[in-house]
Amino acid sequence: MILLEYVYERCKEMGLISTQYEFSELCGRNTSWFSASKSRNLPISTEAALNLSVRLREFAATLSCRQARAAKQLSRTLMVMVTERAGTGR
Repeated sequence: MILLEYVYERCKEMGLISTQYEFSELCGRNTSWFSASKSRNLPISTEAALNLSVRLREFAATLSCRQARAAKQLSRTLMVMVTERAGTGR
C-alpha cells in the first residue's frame, strides 16, 4: 500500500487532485476506489497503475517544468512496477 499512498500524496502536491475521489477517477476507477483500497491495505492494481501512468504523462505537458519532471518520474515508477508484475505473472 505504500506505493499507492505515495503516488496519491505526490499527485496532491502537484495540484493534479485535491481529494481521494479525484485520485480514484484519475486512476480510472469509481470514486470510492482509493479509500476502499487504502482501508483494505490493497496494492494498486496493474490496470489502475497503467491508467494513472498515462494520465500523468498527459498532465506533464500542462505543468511547470519541475512538476512535469515529477509527474514523468511518477509515471516511470508506475511503469516499472507494472513491468515487474508482468515478469512475475501477478
